[in-house]
Amino acid sequence: MPNQNDRAAFQTAFGAANSHPSGPLLSGPLLGNVSETAAQFWVQAAAPTPLTLTVKGPNGSQSTTLAPKTENWLTLSFQVSGLAPNSTHSYFLTGEFGTTPTYTFRTAPSQTARSLKIAFGSCFYYYKERQPIFEAVRQSNPALWVMAGDNCYYDPPDWENEHTKMLAQLRNRNNAQIQPLVAQTPTLAVWDDHDFGPNDSDGTYPQKAESLRVFRRMWAQPPGGLPAAEGIFFSKRLGPCELFFLDMRYHRRKKQQILGKAQYNWLCDALKNSNAPFKLVVSGSQVLPSAPAAKGWECFHLDGPSEVNSLVSFIHQHDIRGVVFASGDVHLAYLLRQRGKPLGNGIVSADLWELTSSPLANDIWNPTLLQTGEYDPTILREIERTNFGIIDIDLDRTGRELILSLVAEGGAPILQRSIAQSRLAPHVPREKWVALTWAPDAVYFFKGDKYLRFKPDAAHPDPGYPFPIEKYWSGVYPSDIQAAVRFPNEKAYFFQDNGYIAYNIAHDKAEPGPRYIGRYWKGLWTDGVDAAVVWNNGKAYFFKGSQYVRFDIAKDAVDPGYPKEISAGWPGVWPSGIDSVTLWPDGSAYFFRGDEHIRYNVTADKAMPGYPKKNSERWPGLTPAIA
Repeated sequence: MPNQNDRAAFQTAFGAANSHPSGPLLSGPLLGNVSETAAQFWVQAAAPTPLTLTVKGPNGSQSTTLAPKTENWLTLSFQVSGLAPNSTHSYFLTGEFGTTPTYTFRTAPSQTARSLKIAFGSCFYYYKERQPIFEAVRQSNPALWVMAGDNCYYDPPDWENEHTKMLAQLRNRNNAQIQPLVAQTPTLAVWDDHDFGPNDSDGTYPQKAESLRVFRRMWAQPPGGLPAAEGIFFSKRLGPCELFFLDMRYHRRKKQQILGKAQYNWLCDALKNSNAPFKLVVSGSQVLPSAPAAKGWECFHLDGPSEVNSLVSFIHQHDIRGVVFASGDVHLAYLLRQRGKPLGNGIVSADLWELTSSPLANDIWNPTLLQTGEYDPTILREIERTNFGIIDIDLDRTGRELILSLVAEGGAPILQRSIAQSRLAPHVPREKWVALTWAPDAVYFFKGDKYLRFKPDAAHPDPGYPFPIEKYWSGVYPSDIQAAVRFPNEKAYFFQDNGYIAYNIAHDKAEPGPRYIGRYWKGLWTDGVDAAVVWNNGKAYFFKGSQYVRFDIAKDAVDPGYPKEISAGWPGVWPSGIDSVTLWPDGSAYFFRGDEHIRYNVTADKAMPGYPKKNSERWPGLTPAIA
């Protein structure tokens, strides 16, 4: 008969305060690295006696028995092969003190799979009583769950020695909220400072080898590193995506480097040699922002500027397509984008996107960067809620092959952005006409890096046009203006991505900028405007996608009840994708999309009959003027 006194003794010696009170395990199970035909399982046994893992699936049943050792804290990593590809399996463990419940999982999709969903998050502090976010992750049914750093927090005295580090790790692993998720969803991890050592610890931390042993002991995944460079970095192919897990701590030196030469070279070679349509780089630290989320915090551009600049250049120079970054750390969530750079002949390099998910279960950082920080063009959205991220890939979802999402702890969507696979490769940027009525005798059209000037009744631009925007609009965006509008306060506003530039008409020059839309335009979208127009009723209207808002100019804020659907408020106008709107000097308005326009009767509040029409019908000199 099992000796419960013996189990209690081992639980006291090797278990965390919240270890399983009975059964063959003190901690776990955790389903780790899963491939098409193999899987790894992590457990902490209840005693140093044999433990048997049984896996059942379409290929039959197989059992593996291992004997845990006290020098490894009774932890085991089972490795099972010969599983059926892309199939459901079940497993359970049996030992001296009984049998676990039965759990299910699926083997990984093949490399030829067309779709994949990955969920990830960072910053998990065990102290919160209820953490429903882990159930929300489980309900999202990802093929892989990635813990992107700060997976537990070493508080004093947790980082003092290997014993206390193990107790901290096990304390989080045994959290009742996360167990159902990691027992049945393949789970991989990287670390950040708090599960590596003290706050902001780097490669000078004297106990880093000890931390490495603890990390490898706690996860069922490749050990990582290279013969000449220790660390936890490794890669994994999963369906249409290859993942690159980075070690942001072992070789880090403040204000010098993050990856170190060996890991940097490994990453570049691995990205270059990958044939996966998408390449997801998992980093504990933010990669694309030009400054940290808060003063004194960390990011690539602060501690490894030469590495990130070289990496971005390498990606562009070698035409590495489909690169996306997933990061954590900052107790805020971000959607970030770095626009492609001009390559000549009208081609730009791939856009780079990054989704930061933080925190899973910890305090929100405040104040936010959009409200207090210097302007950073990469920040499209900033979220102040507990959250997790989803990388959703579907090669058959044409034009929306990648969807980046952030999800709240109850499972409600917070943010979703669709991205065309073609934008993650060298491409011709989409340029559009942005119309701006400047005066009774002048209407400007901006496109790319040039602009035209028309008299309102003219079919062709004024002589000499087009001109470069940069030459005559001092301080305004030199190219790719996304929206423009002139307000009654003798200022014009030019919008691009997350920012805007105010143009002082009396002084004929731009004010200092760009500035964040989210900081200065109350109620407006923070991540871009498609079109804007001042109407004849003291209101301005802003359009984005299929929605619009009404902005009260006197109150300097969006009116309550907005946004609304364009289809509900603008009869006869395109329901989405409006490029530009301007109120013409004759009192009508023009809506533009692509090479077409719609004339709008402002008095009757509806589109005029017979539209849309080609721009060339009204302005023969418009389209040919700028190639």
